[in-house]
Amino acid sequence: MMLLGASLTLDYMSDFTYYNNLPTHLFHQGTILYEKVVDSKIYVAADQTEIIIDNSLEDSKIKIEASYYKDYVTIDQEQYEEEGVTYIYFHVDYVKNSFNWKRDVRDLLVKQLEKKEIYNYSLLNDVMVKIYVNENTRKWIQ
Repeated sequence: MMLLGASLTLDYMSDFTYYNNLPTHLFHQGTILYEKVVDSKIYVAADQTEIIIDNSLEDSKIKIEASYYKDYVTIDQEQYEEEGVTYIYFHVDYVKNSFNWKRDVRDLLVKQLEKKEIYNYSLLNDVMVKIYVNENTRKWIQ
């Protein structure tokens, strides 16, 4: 009996579509842009980090683009130096209206389950960082 229940559940779940993102028409990102001149090693950390080569930038200049879901969270940037390396860390500082956030997501989740769709709502708490550097400056970025 248990085997039958497990196989029926697997059959039902196999019809679901999983998206490792959020429905873009429902959630909007805010972006903060930072520019920095570097002359030593720099380490940038966030939930998701991507380095993009942009040769239109001058040597030793980097642009950091931090994106987050501004309706749900605020972000903070911490920076410190240790042994000649600059560390920059982006993280969620505050979750706005936690009760409303959970209610909104719960309602969306129920609607999407009816359509047999599952989205990755954990991304609402992530900070995505893109670091733009030219090829000569890339050696300083870790």
